[in-house]
Amino acid sequence: MRIYGNSSIQYESNNAKYVTTFDVKSNDYVVYNTDELFNVANAETISESQKVNQNADLVKYYTDLSISKNGTNNFGIIIFVSTLLLICIIVTVMYTVAEKK
Repeated sequence: MRIYGNSSIQYESNNAKYVTTFDVKSNDYVVYNTDELFNVANAETISESQKVNQNADLVKYYTDLSISKNGTNNFGIIIFVSTLLLICIIVTVMYTVAEKK
């Protein structure tokens, strides 16, 4: 479902349904659980992003994921540079041995 005036999109994940809406105040997209959104007993609806930010364990989990992704990118660069350096050393040693003969 897409509502153009409100910029809403509805997603389903497992049994939970989510609605994404653009919030003009924060100038960002906000995700809401439809069960909580349409529950009249709740006076205030909390977005899924706010729930994640309020839970310290989830913040640590997602922060660790982003750090590990950055670490693997650096690891690949280190391996590439090390391999290139090793090839240069081998070629230099072979050249000096060939010059002596």
